[in-house]
Amino acid sequence: MGSFDEQPRTEPESEVASPPPLVAFAHRHRLLIGVVVAAVMVGVFAWAILALPEATTPGLFGVIQRYSFPVMCVLIAAVGLTWGLKVKPVWTNLAAYAAIGTYLVYLIVGWVYENFLT
Repeated sequence: MGSFDEQPRTEPESEVASPPPLVAFAHRHRLLIGVVVAAVMVGVFAWAILALPEATTPGLFGVIQRYSFPVMCVLIAAVGLTWGLKVKPVWTNLAAYAAIGTYLVYLIVGWVYENFLT
């Protein structure tokens, strides 16, 4: 017996599924959404820099605690801008993974400090 991949599936043209309404809206207004996301995140970045908390934790732990949120804001702004400008998806994905990685580092470092160093 053959696999299912060997038999091409043909759909009548009347049954071609259109994208969900939210996806269609996002594709129509891609540039505007990307620029708005980037502008909002740059604003949040500026607020985060101006309202930095005092260093309560010494050393590397304190640096990560203070500066990880502003770095995440910049990376999320980069995601919005690269997606909105239709830059190669590899750059959008790279910025998104960097933002997620920054958040994970923040969580892990905070957990290590609270559970093992205090």
